[in-house]
Amino acid sequence: MTGSAGGIGQGFISQFLLSAEHYQQYHCIYTYYPTIPPSLTTLLASAPPEHTYDLLPLDQSSIPSLIAFTKTLTSRSLPPLRAILLIAGGVFPSKALPPSQSQNSLTSVPTTSNFEPTFQINYFSNYILLSALLPSLPLNSKCRIVFMSSTTHDPRWLSNSLGAFKNYKELFLLKKDWLRKLAEGRTEEYSNVGGGDFDVAMRRYGTSKLLMNFLM
Repeated sequence: MTGSAGGIGQGFISQFLLSAEHYQQYHCIYTYYPTIPPSLTTLLASAPPEHTYDLLPLDQSSIPSLIAFTKTLTSRSLPPLRAILLIAGGVFPSKALPPSQSQNSLTSVPTTSNFEPTFQINYFSNYILLSALLPSLPLNSKCRIVFMSSTTHDPRWLSNSLGAFKNYKELFLLKKDWLRKLAEGRTEEYSNVGGGDFDVAMRRYGTSKLLMNFLM
């Protein structure tokens, strides 16, 4: 499960641990980055002794980290995968960056793998993980891939049409060179239709979620 250290991830774990039928039956792999938050440590310390799990680092902004993570999983003698939960994600307004790293409402500093962080963490890293782990899912079994989606993928949704998408009625798809520009953070169209820096980030976020919906 990606995003185990976040609020939604920890909420899932807390509910999962209430079901003896599940926590006794499944060995779980929880991820964190960059450090294990105290709240996750406390939560897992309260887990019944019958619940077995691994806690592994996973930096979804780094392709080498993704590759190392998948190699670790596939090299271990673990039970067959039964579910992949893709919960990790984020919104990255450029004003959250230092002024020297923020320019024209565009995230000018890429990830360590040279991609715009919204594109990589919310979409491309999930694609890499699934591509690497799908062969480990047993055939003819009741396996599940669960993806944490968002209503931001639909500009017509009421809260979106009154907010980040008020003056922008379509996402970035199908425009010239849209995928390359999105991956590089060159989404000028997002910053030329009004709204503040957070609105620009939400438009990028909505597109990354739409890409994942297409993938699923």
